[in-house]
Amino acid sequence: MRDLCARMSTSATVALSAGIAGGAVLVTGVLFTVVGRSRAPGSASRWALAPWIAANTHGASLSGTW
Repeated sequence: MRDLCARMSTSATVALSAGIAGGAVLVTGVLFTVVGRSRAPGSASRWALAPWIAANTHGASLSGTW
């Protein structure tokens, strides 16, 4: 029983760390996008969000040009 609790605690710690790291990457990307915008007319930012589904996995791909 203790082994199960230890594994669940480790999994929770890893999941929390991954969530915090992902949030930090997201905030950094948004910050770079907002700060790095060009004020010159005619230079438009383009974003694309493409969902993907495969066997036993799913997610999305975000890409952009600026």
